[in-house]
Amino acid sequence: MRVHPSRILPTLLSLTFAALHGAIADADVTGQDFAATAAGAASGDAEAQFLTGRAYANGQGVPKDSAKAADFYRKAAEQGNEKAQNNLAWLYLDGIGVQKDPAEGLKWLRKAAEQGVAKSQDSLGYILAKGDGVPKDVLEGAKWLGKAAEQGIVRAQTQLGFIYYWGDGGVVQDYALAAKWLTVAGKQGNADAQNAMGVLHEKGWGAFHSAGLALLWFLKAAEQGHAKAQASAGHAIALGNGTDRDPVTAYMWLKLAADADEPTGANFLAEYIRGMTREQVQEGDKKVAEYRARKGLKAPPSKPLPLVPGLLPGVAKP
Repeated sequence: MRVHPSRILPTLLSLTFAALHGAIADADVTGQDFAATAAGAASGDAEAQFLTGRAYANGQGVPKDSAKAADFYRKAAEQGNEKAQNNLAWLYLDGIGVQKDPAEGLKWLRKAAEQGVAKSQDSLGYILAKGDGVPKDVLEGAKWLGKAAEQGIVRAQTQLGFIYYWGDGGVVQDYALAAKWLTVAGKQGNADAQNAMGVLHEKGWGAFHSAGLALLWFLKAAEQGHAKAQASAGHAIALGNGTDRDPVTAYMWLKLAADADEPTGANFLAEYIRGMTREQVQEGDKKVAEYRARKGLKAPPSKPLPLVPGLLPGVAKP
């Protein structure tokens, strides 16, 4: 039986095609270069066709023309140019310069992925695993994400970690493999992976059971503004899990989570604040303001805390 964590993790990170977009760039083609590049394209040179397509796609040296971009990308793609295959795929996936056709986009994305293009492997894996406009296939998606992850694509490492975390669509749940990839992504700064590693260490699922390590990961993500991690860090510091109790710092993280509408943080703070002094709350608000100033964030509108007791039972007062 699968055991779910107390702090819900995403099955797959929600990414729009715009956020996922993996068009490949290259050296810019200027107006001075375009004539020579276009001449090479006309003679059938695949790389020149790719560069001409990209010039039209971005309006480099010529007026922007997505239909012409698609035409030149297609000519290069049909000759096996992996960069053109990747970029043509995204024109079909987004419906730019051509009629939107996810199946056709996936065909070209797969061709580029098969040639080892990491961006294409990452995008193909994500689209298949999530079923964005195409039949969902988590097992094949995980295969391509794994190839991209091995090439160092952080997003793929994170997505693959979550797939192993949950186990779905033929992929066997494996906390150890989840921890492997989420650790790699977390060390490269991915906040979702860092938060997930906090949960895995907290529970001892596929990772060494350690409140201290859990807190370190939660704090890494919390510092980046991850609301769930801020709630988890505040809760741990409030109870002295993995560190000494520190009501002021606990309040800071819980307040930041509550202001981001994170329900666990808001409800726990409503209970926890009852055991704090006025001075502690004022000092906590000062630390919240310092965090926002450091991050260049504006204070959100003031919100009342929930009037119900905390969702986490048995919370000790500091």
